[in-house]
Amino acid sequence: MLESTFELAIPKPITDERTKYNYCVAHLSPDAAMAVRDVILSPGSTNPYSKLKEEVIARCGESKSQEIRRLLAGEQLGDRKPSELFCVKQRRSESHNVADSLLLELFLQQLPPNVQSILASIQPLTAQKASEVADRILEVTPAQLSAVSKYSSANSDNCSESARPYGAVVSVTTHST
Repeated sequence: MLESTFELAIPKPITDERTKYNYCVAHLSPDAAMAVRDVILSPGSTNPYSKLKEEVIARCGESKSQEIRRLLAGEQLGDRKPSELFCVKQRRSESHNVADSLLLELFLQQLPPNVQSILASIQPLTAQKASEVADRILEVTPAQLSAVSKYSSANSDNCSESARPYGAVVSVTTHST
């Protein structure tokens, strides 16, 4: 992300290693700064930004095995759109040469069962197409679910109201005997 900031700088791109280094140090999170404290205190005279960048990635980034574990373990969809979850999985899989078919399976496992059922009927199905269709399915599904839950809660209110007279009759019957 910093690389694009340097490229888009106005009036001209930032290319000086020392300037990049200073900008990066000023914008490091406290945790990252502590992790690379030794590099910050003695950056060296040649390529300080490149050295800092390498060390931040090495010390603060996930190892390859951690990335693979996270990719295989899966994540919850939560409030995200399926296409957002797919982008996360795709980004994690890029550096590991994961086959598209495996990426698709890993993605499908994280979707609700009703969405999986619908997607199973689409042939041929690519991961990209699956994420787009899943987005559309879930745009419609929550409205249907909330309508059903409103209907069922209205029915339960009616049931509890109709049960009140019965409860009153039972109460009167037990108190009068």
